[in-house]
Amino acid sequence: MILWGFYQYYPIISTETLVTSGPSVAYYFTRLSYLPFSSLVFFAILYVGLGYIGIGVLLLGLSTLRVDIVYCSIQIALWMSAIALWYHFAFLSGTGVYNNYRT
Repeated sequence: MILWGFYQYYPIISTETLVTSGPSVAYYFTRLSYLPFSSLVFFAILYVGLGYIGIGVLLLGLSTLRVDIVYCSIQIALWMSAIALWYHFAFLSGTGVYNNYRT
């Protein structure tokens, strides 16, 4: 699961997005060419990968059968999943998209 989470990064950051700024103006861009580096890294890590990594950490902790490690892995998995969901909704509402233009 942890490796699957890392595998999901490139398709997310390389997908094309359509932007329209009027009735006749539309253009495509990839997130690799548009978003600034810090936004791109956080978007790739937190959007999908953290959920899979959290599930992988949870399963890895459960496989040890030690109570203290299982407790810590549950806490880490909950935090990672909550952060991934928060970041997903922040990008849906537009608060997580940084302005790339200089004014």
